[in-house]
Amino acid sequence: MQIKTILQKATGFAVFMIVVILVPARAEEGLTDKIKKPLDQAITTRQDSQKELDQWEQERLRLQVEFEGLTRKNEVLTKQDEALKKQVAARETLNASLVERERESRKIAQEIVPFLEDLHTRISEFIASDIPFLSEERKGRINRLEKVLSDMEVGAAEKFRKFMETLFIEAEYGNTIEVYQEKIIIENEEILGDVFRLGRISLFFLSLDQTIPACYNVADKKWTVLDDRYTADIHAAIEMGSKRRPVELLCLPLGKIAAQ
Repeated sequence: MQIKTILQKATGFAVFMIVVILVPARAEEGLTDKIKKPLDQAITTRQDSQKELDQWEQERLRLQVEFEGLTRKNEVLTKQDEALKKQVAARETLNASLVERERESRKIAQEIVPFLEDLHTRISEFIASDIPFLSEERKGRINRLEKVLSDMEVGAAEKFRKFMETLFIEAEYGNTIEVYQEKIIIENEEILGDVFRLGRISLFFLSLDQTIPACYNVADKKWTVLDDRYTADIHAAIEMGSKRRPVELLCLPLGKIAAQ
């Protein structure tokens, strides 16, 4: 009779069992094989199962980490997608606005030329009927406008700017005074002297020798010789307009108002 010690594993802890087997010596070897073989198989199966469980747990952790990473990435991509959609919507709105502005610009460009042509005619007529100051300069400006208007290389915006510039200059004449030298016709005689422009109200003239004072008669559209008593005041006005004398009150004849 022999005493055999067999190790048996249980789940989670090891249990040592001493099994006392009373068998005849001849049956000992066969009995041992019958007990040991199933036990070894159970241990091997348990070890394999544990390995699979460990692998599955590692795979689960890996997939969980990957899932969390993909979730965060999806959130970022979702926000980016929303931002891009807003940008696309904004650009579509801007594009529609630009298309509408281009359509309006083409329409304005088609309508602006007839308007400017009519405006050119009105400015020319106005200058021709206005008091005759800086005649050459103002006529030259009108001629340049006519060339700009007929030049196909000049855009509608530039043509409009040139006309507005001319209108601004003409409007400023009504708020300023000016002194310049010019030859005028008095009783069919050409005389050189200083011209004093008082806004658009009146023009006064004094010959260089200060012997002939004159005023432009708006109603009759011609220069009229004034009485000698106005010589000093016209001379003072010329000095003030030339900034050679302080401003003071003067007595000047304005003449008649032209009837429209």
